[in-house]
Amino acid sequence: MQCAEQHRILLVAPDARDVLWDCSFEGANMDASFIDKAMETAFSRFSVDPESVCLSGISDGGTMAMALGLRNSQLFSHVMAFTPGTIDLPCYQDGPDIFISHGTSVPDREIDICSQQLVPKLRRCGYHLKYVEYEGSERSPPPEVVSDAVSWFRRKRVGSWIGLDSLA
Repeated sequence: MQCAEQHRILLVAPDARDVLWDCSFEGANMDASFIDKAMETAFSRFSVDPESVCLSGISDGGTMAMALGLRNSQLFSHVMAFTPGTIDLPCYQDGPDIFISHGTSVPDREIDICSQQLVPKLRRCGYHLKYVEYEGSERSPPPEVVSDAVSWFRRKRVGSWIGLDSLA
């Protein structure tokens, strides 16, 4: 939250409707509906440049951000995924710019899957992507990686940030 205040970014931070994010998008998706309602509320209360909306998340929230952001590139100009899990993503035309970070020794999140499979696939799809590795086993990135991600977003566009997990 402090980072959003420091950079004067509107941050909307919904949580999953269940224990984990529903990245399957099979049938009615409570998480996607909840995020949609949160965005409607933010857009109705604040002046938001629709060309400058970033979807981000940590861990399963990062996986959800990737899945939802790439499927809805008309809504999200940027995606930030911090320590995302594995997900089978098709290539979409005109997708958002992507920032991915991953700790070198995060339990249950093999960095090789992210750095050697997910990132190269996204680059082959033609996405503009920045990938950052950090030393450590925490799913949440260290403050310097968060600062780097926010600076990356602000250089690209100044706008709103829909965070799927708190970056406090």
